[in-house]
Amino acid sequence: MTDRHWDEIGRFQSDYPGKLVMRSAEVITYRGHVNNHASATYVDYRTGPIYELRDGSLVPVRKAQPASRIFDDIPRPVASRR
Repeated sequence: MTDRHWDEIGRFQSDYPGKLVMRSAEVITYRGHVNNHASATYVDYRTGPIYELRDGSLVPVRKAQPASRIFDDIPRPVASRR
């Protein structure tokens, strides 16, 4: 998984005059889906445990997390902030 594209999308704006190029992500799971549109924040949608391969062994990096964490990480639209 990588989020490198999240910061690069803006450089394509000049290729599409009159159009708005914005970041978006749709996360689809077995239990539903969620959208993260027009946000400057990339949200890690992985909820299961995360491991990295180090010296031939899997090392835990993060424990499993509840799916509700995704909603907490997606910024609320400006119009709904009160």
